[in-house]
Amino acid sequence: MGDAVAAEWWKLRSVRSTYWTLAAAAAFLVVVLLLAVQMARIWDGLSAERRADFELRPLQQLGGWGAALCMAVLACCPSRPSTAPA
Repeated sequence: MGDAVAAEWWKLRSVRSTYWTLAAAAAFLVVVLLLAVQMARIWDGLSAERRADFELRPLQQLGGWGAALCMAVLACCPSRPSTAPA
């Protein structure tokens, strides 16, 4: 288990796109956060009848989709081979 964690840590540190992926994930998080704040403001102004029809499902799907995309990018990026002798 320790070797797997060390290998993943090495991959995260050595892949050039890691910082871009983390930046994209942070930007996506900010967008989802702003959408959540907007949904909360809309929710506060709705009547009880309208609240029954109001769906938050698209926001939940958007957050999961973004997280899955970031994980897929990190999983697919090859790491540089180690130059240390085995």
